[in-house]
Amino acid sequence: MQSTPINAPEGQRKLAGGGSGVPEGRRKLAGGEARNERNHRISIANGTRPGGAPEARRTSPAPLRGGAVFADDSGGSARSSLYLRLISFIPPGWLQGGALVLLLLLVLDPRAHSAGFTEPPIVFYGKVNQTADGYSVDLTQGTLSFTVQPPTGDPLTFTTALEAIGGGYSYKLKIPVEKVPTGFTVTEGSINAPAPITGYTRTATLDGNSATITLPALPAGGTFTFAENQRGKIQRIDLALSAPFEDSDDDGLPDWWELLYGLDASNPFDVTDDGDGDTADALTEYRERTLPTTYEYDYRRWAAQKNLTGLNFPMTADPDGDGIPNGVEFGVDTDPNVPDAAIVQSRMPNGLLQVSGSRYLTFTVTKPALRRTRTAYVAEHSPDLQTWGSAQGSNLVTVQDNLLTLQVRSIQTVVGAGAASRGFFRLKVVDLP
Repeated sequence: MQSTPINAPEGQRKLAGGGSGVPEGRRKLAGGEARNERNHRISIANGTRPGGAPEARRTSPAPLRGGAVFADDSGGSARSSLYLRLISFIPPGWLQGGALVLLLLLVLDPRAHSAGFTEPPIVFYGKVNQTADGYSVDLTQGTLSFTVQPPTGDPLTFTTALEAIGGGYSYKLKIPVEKVPTGFTVTEGSINAPAPITGYTRTATLDGNSATITLPALPAGGTFTFAENQRGKIQRIDLALSAPFEDSDDDGLPDWWELLYGLDASNPFDVTDDGDGDTADALTEYRERTLPTTYEYDYRRWAAQKNLTGLNFPMTADPDGDGIPNGVEFGVDTDPNVPDAAIVQSRMPNGLLQVSGSRYLTFTVTKPALRRTRTAYVAEHSPDLQTWGSAQGSNLVTVQDNLLTLQVRSIQTVVGAGAASRGFFRLKVVDLP
């Protein structure tokens, strides 16, 4: 739409739609009907004119006496109708001359309060870490919101989705900035670029849960400064969240853990899966912070299955009183709650081994079919039950050590039945870190 200059001769001004102006009392509506300019009660849109005849919808504002037609550059025909509707209730005598029209245009014209000039945005980026159930996880999913409070006015909230953006970072948020000279207004949702350095406060939430700013360290992390000479300011802000993990199927396994290890975050029945065959289901693996894709069966898991707690938990304890400590029972897969020394002995036989015509004392340990992890088997030998040496010392030679068997022999040969040919063996099971 175009505007006709105020100083155009009366009777020759053009309507915004391109029509010619006509003398007073003969101007036409957009639909082609004539009306008297002084009838200021006429309806603007789909009303009736005097006499009851339908009036055509006005598609462009008519010129006013002594003034110009205002056309909204943004294509706002609704605004134009608003201006004319307001003017239509002003007594006719007030419309003489252009002063009142100019005043109304200055008050109502949105161009008198235009948006500020766009500047490079402020950029926040960083990591979002959540801790729960003994886990510490850098998040890449969720909705992050920063609420920024300017020195005056209402707080502003800016939102972005978490994502893996490289470098281990979780998010990047751009805050719109405008330079707002006198007579302009800042666009809603933007920050004014002030000439002096100005302080702002900020808080953060993730999916509605309060997040703590950890970098920069508080209290400095809760505030930041900005000025127009800091255009394009970029700042790293790391956040920490202490809240339960999202668990869509409510099976005790958080969504991130199920997705990480190939489970279904919408299937509550996969909680009993044992994909690696180590007797621990998915929930046990999560609670013990072990890997559901890696076979792990160590002393802690065995002790938990045998209900060994408190004073009965240590590897040196002997809750069944059969003289066999828990560590050895674990190593040969016997029950620590049932006296079974004879079974233990049967799984650690000793005897004689003939090698190249020489005989040696031997000691053999049968390992369980359910492989132990983080566990070391150490055989020791003593000639007198006082001094003990292992295969790493000078008393024993390892014959074999694999997943199923540990076998060692003495260094000295057995010559006869005398004391010099006597030896003692024992097994030590070590829980590795």
